Amino acid sequence: EIVTVTKTAKRSLWLMGLSIILVLYVHTSLAPALTEMVEFFDIDYAVVSWVLTAYMVAGAASTIVVGKLADIYGAKKMLLLVFLCYTVGTALAGFAQEIYTLLVLRVLQGIAVALVPICVRIARDLYPLKEFPMAQGVILSMYQAGSAIGLVLGAVVVYFGGWQFVFFSATPFAILFFFLLWKLIPNIPSHTPKAAEPKRQGRI
Repeated sequence: EIVTVTKTAKRSLWLMGLSIILVLYVHTSLAPALTEMVEFFDIDYAVVSWVLTAYMVAGAASTIVVGKLADIYGAKKMLLLVFLCYTVGTALAGFAQEIYTLLVLRVLQGIAVALVPICVRIARDLYPLKEFPMAQGVILSMYQAGSAIGLVLGAVVVYFGGWQFVFFSATPFAILFFFLLWKLIPNIPSHTPKAAEPKRQGRI
């Protein structure tokens, strides 16, 4: 049996994958920037380390909530909401002049951790059952690719542009991807079961 994968499904998969790469690139690129942040903000390393920790804590908390909301309002709407939060946080983070402002923006960015399960859910609806494991594998591989790119490229970006340039370099791509996700990802119906209509009782 030949299984046909639509162009829309393929396009959506790679667009979501590139968005995940961007999110992970920014997060892992900040690891080599922590030492520079200690000097910039003139604080202890223990406090600066929350730049990474706050992101992960926010992501862990938001994943469950976003998953529930996706059931109610639809996966595409939550995908756009999550990526909008990420885009706003990324665009503003490079302008932070004190650490607590940056931490608040990192919490906002951390909502993007929920991007991966939402993308998997959308791929599940777009791809035939036999092809879904392949689509899921692509999404998860993009997660790993983003981490690897950030670790390698992050040190270069921080060295030549400073920690702020990690955010500045990602902002145009975040805006572009948000627009493309809005225009090209098809609407996915919610999976909330409809309430059963009460049975009409006949006349006695």
